[in-house]
Amino acid sequence: KAENTPCGGSFCYAGDTLRASVAPVADELVITEILANPSGSDGEKEFIEIYNAGSRSVDLNGLLLENRKDNNTDSFPMTAPADGACIPIAPGEYLIAAGSTDSDVNGHLPAVSAILNGSLWNSHSGSTSQPLYAALVSGETIIDLAPYAVPESGQAFRLTGDIRNATDNDDPANWCHANRSGVYDDFGTPGSENPICGVLY
Repeated sequence: KAENTPCGGSFCYAGDTLRASVAPVADELVITEILANPSGSDGEKEFIEIYNAGSRSVDLNGLLLENRKDNNTDSFPMTAPADGACIPIAPGEYLIAAGSTDSDVNGHLPAVSAILNGSLWNSHSGSTSQPLYAALVSGETIIDLAPYAVPESGQAFRLTGDIRNATDNDDPANWCHANRSGVYDDFGTPGSENPICGVLY
C-alpha cells in the first residue's frame, strides 16, 4: 500500500519523508549561467545554473522554465531526477538544471539536481539585436527573468561573478560569454561562483 498524499498544497519526498514543498517568491532565485548551444549535439548538455539569493531553503518543484524570443514563449517543467523527490536549494547555494543526470551524455556536468524537460532556443526567428530570455515561473509569478545573447557554440552565457541578485541580472551588460573550462566539456563554471566578466582566466 502506498502512502496517501495529503490534500491541498504541493508535496514532495525528502528521502522517505513526505513534506510540503516550499515555493520560492519573486527574486529569491537568480539565474546565473545558461548554456543554450553546447558543442556538438545540444540535447542533454544544455543547462541553466540557479542561485538562491534568499534567506531560506526553497524547492524548485512545480517551477516552469520559460524560454522567450521575439514574440514567442515556450515553457516546460523542471522535474526531480527521482519521481516525486524534493528539489531543494539552500541560501547561497548554486544548483544545476540540465537535460540529463548522466555525465557521459551531459558533458560531464557536476551533480544535476533538476531535469530540463525541453530545449533552449539559441537563435532568433528573424534579424534582431534583442536578447533571448530564460525565466523561472511559479504559477503566475515570475521568480526571475534573465537575458542571454545568441550563444556561441560551446560557451555558456554567465552573469558576472560579483552580481548575484535578481535585479541586476536583468541587465544584459552584466552578462558575458564564459572563458573558463574545467572538468566540464564546454566553457563555463556550472555549479560554482562565476568569474567576473572581463577578467581572463
